[in-house]
Amino acid sequence: MHYFELELHMTERQQIIRQKSRGLLRRSIKQVWRTTHEYTMTLIACILLAG
Repeated sequence: MHYFELELHMTERQQIIRQKSRGLLRRSIKQVWRTTHEYTMTLIACILLAG
């Protein structure tokens, strides 16, 4: 019984870690997307102003 509880606890911890890393990954993707989007818009604006 004690071993089973320990096993369950480890599984829960792994799930929590997985969720956290997934959240971090999603956040970093969003941040990269936003930065890329802003950079692209600035670049387009510069091209339009120069042209």
